[in-house]
Amino acid sequence: MIGAFLNLSAVTQHLKKTQNPILILCAGWKGRVNLEDTLFAGAVIEQLQGNIILEDDSVLAALHLYQKAKPDLVGFLDESSHVKRLNRLNIHKDIEFCLTPDQYDVLPVLIGGELVIR
Repeated sequence: MIGAFLNLSAVTQHLKKTQNPILILCAGWKGRVNLEDTLFAGAVIEQLQGNIILEDDSVLAALHLYQKAKPDLVGFLDESSHVKRLNRLNIHKDIEFCLTPDQYDVLPVLIGGELVIR
């Protein structure tokens, strides 16, 4: 499934119902860590607490980083490489929007090579 802050609750509500192991794969940027992806992973983990067992330090790192950034995600990401690239395109309002949780109640899922909206 594809998740972002924009559909955070749709993602986590679906994950709370699954009996399958959960793997959060952050897309990154050109083979490198992307800070906003890590923050989203932390947001997912925060909403799943009590439903999952935290067994990995990377999970804890994402959770703690998100909890630190949560009061001001835009400000926290201000110095990140990806936000700097996007700011050069003068799309700061797009960045703010993309960091706004729960704007959509859709869940894109890849099934048999086809992207399906649930």
